[in-house]
Amino acid sequence: MGSCCSDQNIQNQFDNHNARVTNLYQETDAQTEEIKKQTPANVTAAQVEYIISDEKREEQENKQEINNVSNDQRIDIYQYVQFVENYKDYLDEQGLINNVKIDQFEKHIQAQLKNILKIPIQNEDGSYKLASGAIYEGKLDENYGKVGKGKLKDKDYEFEGEFQNDLPSGNGKEIRKQVVYEGSFQKGLYDGFGKLSFPNGRVYEGNFKNHQFHGKGELINDDGVRYKGDWENGCLLIGVISYHDGSYYTGSLKGNFFKDGKGTLYNKESMPQYEGLWENDQPKICKVFNIFDNHHIFYDGEMENYAITGKGERFYPDGKYQGQLQRDRKEGKGNMLYSDGAKFEGFWENDLQTKGKYIYNLKNPQFFYDGQWKNGIQEGEGEYKYPSGGIYKGDIKANKRHGFGTYLYSNGNKYVGIWDNNNQQGDGQFYFASENNEHGDVYSGQFEQGKFNGFGNYFYKKSGKQYIGYWENDKWNGIGIFRNKDGKIIKCGEWKSDKFIKDVDEKDVVFPADWENKYKIISDIGEQLQNPQDQDQQ
Repeated sequence: MGSCCSDQNIQNQFDNHNARVTNLYQETDAQTEEIKKQTPANVTAAQVEYIISDEKREEQENKQEINNVSNDQRIDIYQYVQFVENYKDYLDEQGLINNVKIDQFEKHIQAQLKNILKIPIQNEDGSYKLASGAIYEGKLDENYGKVGKGKLKDKDYEFEGEFQNDLPSGNGKEIRKQVVYEGSFQKGLYDGFGKLSFPNGRVYEGNFKNHQFHGKGELINDDGVRYKGDWENGCLLIGVISYHDGSYYTGSLKGNFFKDGKGTLYNKESMPQYEGLWENDQPKICKVFNIFDNHHIFYDGEMENYAITGKGERFYPDGKYQGQLQRDRKEGKGNMLYSDGAKFEGFWENDLQTKGKYIYNLKNPQFFYDGQWKNGIQEGEGEYKYPSGGIYKGDIKANKRHGFGTYLYSNGNKYVGIWDNNNQQGDGQFYFASENNEHGDVYSGQFEQGKFNGFGNYFYKKSGKQYIGYWENDKWNGIGIFRNKDGKIIKCGEWKSDKFIKDVDEKDVVFPADWENKYKIISDIGEQLQNPQDQDQQ
C-alpha cells in the first residue's frame, strides 16, 4: 500500500474517510464516551473511535450518510496518518476498512482496548490503582506487569513479596479472606515450602505444588488431630495421624484421610492395637493386640466395623481358634486347639459348639467324641472312641452316655441298650465275643450299674442252653428256669448267687408280661436291640 503514503493521496483518503465515518460517530453510545474518559492521554482518538461492537457497526453501516458533520466528530489529519500507518493491513486502496478483514480488525481493537484498560493509574503516594481496583506498591515493567518486591491490596486480599510477570513468584505472604499463606510462590500459585493457616485454627506447614499440599508436610486440623507424611496433589498417601488421646496411626491413606492399605494403629503408650490391611478407614484384615495383657496378639484375621467378624485366628488363655467369627464370637465352621492338647473340629453357634469332632489329646487322636453339642457340652447323637479301643454310638447327655446306645468293646463284646449317666441301666442286650468274629453267649434283659440285674434271658451259645429268670450282680439270683437246647426244663426254682436253692413248680413261676418279645434272644449279632421308643411305636 505504498500509494497511501503521498501527501495528496493521504489528503484525498482523509476527506473521503471523514465523510464516511460521519455517520459512524453520530450515534456513538455511552460505552464509547466512558472509554474516552478512562483513556490515557497518549492513546489516539482514532484508536478509541473504532472500538465499537459488531452489532453497532452493522447498524450504523445500514443507515444513510449524513453530510453535515461537526468539527469535534472529525479526525485530525495527523491522527489519521498515524491510524493509517498503524492499521494499513486492514485498509483498502481508498483508506477505508476492508470489509473482508473487518472481523480481524475488531478483534485487534478489542485486544488493544483490554490493554488500555489494564494500564494502572498512579496515585500521589506513588502507588498504583489497578483496573480491578486493587492498590499496588512496587515496580511495573514496560507492559505494566508487577515485578520485583511489592505489596498488593484489595478487598479481602493482601500480598507482600516478590512478583514476576505480574504474578507472585518467590517468597511472599498472602492473606485471602483471613486465610494466611506464607512461603514460596510460582506463577501465582503456592509452590515450594510454606505455611497455610485458616481462621478456624487449621494449619498446614510443608511443601506445596500447584496450590496443593504436595511432598512432605503436616496438617494440624481444627480439632487438634495431626496429619503428617507424604502428600500428593492434596492427599496424604503415606503418613502418621495423631489423635487427642495420644494414639496414632501410621501407614497408607487415601482421600479424606481414610486409613486404606497397610498400616498400624498404636495406643498412647506406642503399643500396637491394630496392624494389617485397612479399607475405608476401618481394619479389614488385621492383627489385634490385647492392651491389657502385654499387648499379645489375640486376633489375626478379617474384621468389619472394628469388630472381629469373618475368617480369622483368635487366641485365648486356654487355646487358639481358627475359623469363622461374628462380633468376636465363634460362629460357623472352625477349629479350636486347646492348651491341654485337645482339639475341636466342627461348627459353632454363638461361641458354642453345635456339631463336630472333639479329640481329647492330639497325641492320641484315636480318642475322640464326634457328634452333637448343646450349650457347649456334648449332647444329642454322637460317637465316642476311647483309648481302650472301645466305641460308643448313641445318645449323649451332659458329656455322658445317656439314652439308647451301642458300646463295642475292644475284645469284641457288645452292649446294645439303655444308658444312664454313663452306665448300662435298664433294658439291653449283651453279646459276648467268640472265635471267628461270631457272637458267643447273649444276655437280653435288665441292667443296673452296668451289671445283669433284674429279669433277664441268657443264651449259652456253645451248649444251646438257656437261663430265663432273675439276676443280681451278674449272677442267677431269684426265680428262674434253666432249659436245654431243645427247650426242655432242666431246673425250675430259686437260685442265689448262681447256686440252686430249691425247686419251684413251673406253674408258680411269675415273669414280666410280654418278656418273650421284650427280651428275646437275637441270633444274629449284626442285629441290634431296638430303641424302646421304637418298640412302643410298633
